[in-house]
Parts: sequence; structure tokens; C-alpha cells
Amino acid sequence: QQIVQANILKEVLGELLFQWEGETTDDGKSDWRIPPKNWLSPEDLKKKVVIRSKPKESKPSQITKENVDKIIATAKEDELEEETEADDTLDENEVDELRKLMYIKNVKTKPVILDDGSAVTYPVRDGVTSSSFKETKMMELAQPGVRVRDLSVYARENLVRVYPKGTRIASSNYNPVFAWNAGCQIVALNYQTKTMPVWLNDGKFRDNGASGYVLKPEQMYQDDPLWDASSETLKPLKLNITLFSGHYLPKPEGQKDNTEVIDPYVITQLHSLSNVQTDKTQVVPNNGFNPVWNHDMTFEVHAKELDLLSFVVMDKDRSSKDDFIGHQVIPISVMRTGLRVIPLLGSNGDPIPHAYLFASIKLSN
Repeated sequence: QQIVQANILKEVLGELLFQWEGETTDDGKSDWRIPPKNWLSPEDLKKKVVIRSKPKESKPSQITKENVDKIIATAKEDELEEETEADDTLDENEVDELRKLMYIKNVKTKPVILDDGSAVTYPVRDGVTSSSFKETKMMELAQPGVRVRDLSVYARENLVRVYPKGTRIASSNYNPVFAWNAGCQIVALNYQTKTMPVWLNDGKFRDNGASGYVLKPEQMYQDDPLWDASSETLKPLKLNITLFSGHYLPKPEGQKDNTEVIDPYVITQLHSLSNVQTDKTQVVPNNGFNPVWNHDMTFEVHAKELDLLSFVVMDKDRSSKDDFIGHQVIPISVMRTGLRVIPLLGSNGDPIPHAYLFASIKLSN
């Protein structure tokens, strides 16, 4: 079956499929079981499909009427636990034809938090690998201080994937900013739920020409990383914003044009190293055409390369939940200062025709 899988992948993907040459052993032969010594660059893998996995030993089916209930129960239990991953042992029965396609070796990693809290130790392997943590484990490892420091150091060479916990049956999401700030490269979300976590993801990767990846900032490769310091010892930049007005704001999504005029206000947030700073304008009644706020706000930017600024326009409702109008997320690293027009997006990320905010933005020491 593994040979059949390899042939199907090659046939369907063709030249797009990346086939690894393997690591050269002491006797000059190629070995595809061991992980690569170093990763190839995104430039080397451009326009290639790279498979992240590890083939399993082929075994005949063990499903019978007697054990099917046990198999189903085990599967349901696994859904609520951490993702099942290959262990560190090598399988001599793996088929080379499929193993050649598995460039990114996925292994199980069990970090150990020292009793005195002075450090977190990670397994040391001969080569670079990939591991997965569910969100609760990531949040435990990404706490400010030595934990996030050690996770970020581990993620300098190894790939770290974070995924939502299995109990999010309504497809809700966690805050991905903490995982990014800890150096995690693959932060999986329930993309079908269009709320702030997904908007942050869209905004984060709008940089670099929306190519799908952004480079880690230099601070993440320094011995004394920025996020290891406490907020009291850092000298933040001051972000001063005057939100003057909004223009051509639409009715809430799904409402007809003949419904009542909206009462807009704006929630502005800076998603920074370890917290979220929030400010909110006053409500302008009965004006979606050109509401004026003239609202001043100030934020502390501790990591210009990592922080994200979000704007969410809402419609105030007295008798029910406030309605969403539009949003925008901007990485501080690419934000322009001065008098700026901020185009608004719908919940699905599509531009809202003609709708925008008008603001003055200043960033200073």
C-alpha cells in the first residue's frame, strides 16, 4: 500500500512534488529514515509541495466485529488528546519509495519544565524535525519569561505546529499571537470561523506581498531575545492615533438597505508581546455616511516587528447584541505614519467597497 501511495502522489502532483535526496551516511549511501541536518530555504522549495509526515509500517487490517467498538472508542478519545505522532524509533519496514517523499519528519516532543522553573528542556536530536502542540500545551510553554525563551530557541531550528484543542466543537479559535511571538511557524486555526483570530492571521501574512510566509525578525535569533525581558525593563515606542472619522460605512452584514441607520463606534486594539491593549471611541448615533469621532488614543509598542494593530467597526444596538460592520488588521512593522486612509474589510476578508476610516498615526520614542 505504501508503494501505491507513493505512485499516486507522484502521478497526481508530478514536478510539484518535492522528493528529498536523503542524508548521506558514512558509507556514501542515501538514508531517508533520518531527518535532514538543516532545512532547505523557502527559495529552494518555491512552487513545491512538501510533505510533512512519516510513513507507518504496513499491517493487515485488524478490524473485526469483536473489536470495532474498541477502535471507535479509542479514536474518539484520541480526538480530545494530543495529535498522534510518530515516535523517535526508526521503522525498518518502511518503504523507501514513500519515505523519500517525507522530507519533514514529524516526531513526538515532550518538553520538561524544571521544578524550579528556571528552564524548559527539549529533546536534542541529530537533525531538524517537526512537532505538534495543541493550544493548551503551547500556552503553557509560551508563558512570558524563561518558558517562551526556551520555546523560541527550540523553534529556531525545528518546526513547531500548533493546533486547536479538540473540545472546540463549535470551530472557535485561540489567540495565535502568543504562538507567533514564541517562534512557532505553523499556527493552525479553524478558518471557517471568521473572527479576530482569523483576521489577525490574514493581517500577519499580508506582509511580504501576501506570499504566505514572513521571515522571523532578527530579535528571535539573538541570545538575549526581546520577549525574554519584562515589560517594565523595555523602553516601548509610543503609538499615538487620532481617529477622525469613518466614511461610507455599510449596514451590518445580511441586513437590507431599508433597515435603521447604524450607530457606529470603533474598537482599536494593539496585540503585543503578552497582552492586548484596547481603546474604544464613543458612539455616533444615526450616521453611517460620515461619522466623526476625533478620538485620541495611545498604545505602547514593545516589539515593532511582532505587534499587530486591529480596528473593528461595530453598530451599537440597545436591544440586542452589537452588530459587526468591518475590520482591518495592520502589522506595526509595515504601518505607515501620517494622515492615513484605513480601508475596511468584511468578516470574510473581502474589501467593503468605498468604506474606510480616516486617522492620524504617529510612532515615536
